Amino acid sequence: MLDEKGFGSAEFIFVSLIALLLIAGLSTLVSNEINQTKTGDIAQTRITGEKIAEIINTVYIKGIGYTITLPVPTNTTVYVDDPEGFLTIYSSSNGANISIKVIPKNIEKTTLDGDQTYNVTHNTDGSITFNQL
Repeated sequence: MLDEKGFGSAEFIFVSLIALLLIAGLSTLVSNEINQTKTGDIAQTRITGEKIAEIINTVYIKGIGYTITLPVPTNTTVYVDDPEGFLTIYSSSNGANISIKVIPKNIEKTTLDGDQTYNVTHNTDGSITFNQL
């Protein structure tokens, strides 16, 4: 009876349209939440990197012979390998890579592993070195 006048087809199209709009709205909401989480993870990695860079800069500014203990957080690896004075902070928990500039240019090339503690020292030759404790 409904199909004789096209009401069944119109009703099906209307219900399908509403379902598609609901699905599109929910997928946008989920996508926004995922992006916010990724942004938060990257920000956390940047904060960790800024703290490490601050320690390196403090050791450099305080002068020869100055030493600070640097604990490297879990799930974090710090690569000190850029001759221009950049650190690369990698977080294995979220896959974020952040590069942060530091003041000293004469830094020992090394990899600092998470859950380890290092002494950061300003040596008599002006270099910055890392010794695992």
